[in-house]
Amino acid sequence: MKHNNSKTNMTASYVRFALRITLATLLLVFSMMFYVSSIANAAILNQDVTIVDEHIRLGDIFSGVDANRNAAYILGPAPKPGDNLILNSGTLVKLSRAFKLNWAPESDFQQVVISRAATIVSADDIHDAINKALHQEGFKENYEVVVHNIINDIVLPGYEDVAINIEDLKVDTGSKTFRANVVIPVAHGNDNRIRVIGSLEYMVDVPVVISRLKKGDIIRKRDIEYVQIPESKVTSDMIMDQKDLIGTTPRRVLAPQQVVKASDVELPTLVERGSRVTMILNSGAMKLTAAGKALEDGAAGDVIRVVNLSSKRTIDGFVTPNGTIEVHP
Repeated sequence: MKHNNSKTNMTASYVRFALRITLATLLLVFSMMFYVSSIANAAILNQDVTIVDEHIRLGDIFSGVDANRNAAYILGPAPKPGDNLILNSGTLVKLSRAFKLNWAPESDFQQVVISRAATIVSADDIHDAINKALHQEGFKENYEVVVHNIINDIVLPGYEDVAINIEDLKVDTGSKTFRANVVIPVAHGNDNRIRVIGSLEYMVDVPVVISRLKKGDIIRKRDIEYVQIPESKVTSDMIMDQKDLIGTTPRRVLAPQQVVKASDVELPTLVERGSRVTMILNSGAMKLTAAGKALEDGAAGDVIRVVNLSSKRTIDGFVTPNGTIEVHP
């Protein structure tokens, strides 16, 4: 009898243990189903948002928000075209709670940047359009458009293919000035219109050195390139042709891209003061040479004083490109 009671107790204990295992398994399955369901219904924060509309909607900020959960709900006005708005972690948490989105930030620094789509028409774009219109009017000379009134960038909402139209273009060839209306069509809304007043700055080519050169360096053709400068900035002493630079040396350091004046360069010294020179006298069919000493420095083409070492007579002589001194009777 005692033995049978023991078996009964063991059976009851086993049944209770099996029930506990079954309940635990059911609870685990249920919790997993709830977890999966929560994950499936959780909203996802969009990181960088660009919108075209005039309003910010809940669905712009969070993905996984369907129509039944207020995806189209308007939260407020969008930034101005080209501007942006930052929503910090605290604001995002308030939105999540208000709309029961089952979302929490990964950190206190999490945020979303909302940008408003825009098309920018810059001052350079307007300059190019004016240039094109001038070419179509027959102005094909080398000039630069100078706009006198200030033109700010024009910001259009959304992404648009912008066509800049130039209307009522009037050019005064005497004063080299122009007037025009710049019209920028907009898909929705009034066209942008700007009255432009400016001038045509004619450009000229001038030679400059392409690298730093110092006194004693001989300027070669490979050291020179041409750049354009406004005609109004050209001065009478400015070197305009590279042939007037080739073979010269700077009087002082020349910087790259520096416009060169005649006073900035000189011919290199061929004869130094105190050096021995060969003096050549051409008299008809007769050619005489004599040894001499230079009393001053001289470049090709200079007239310098030299002393004849034999007669001790001081005379003027012409420095030739090969460094000899040509004298006349």
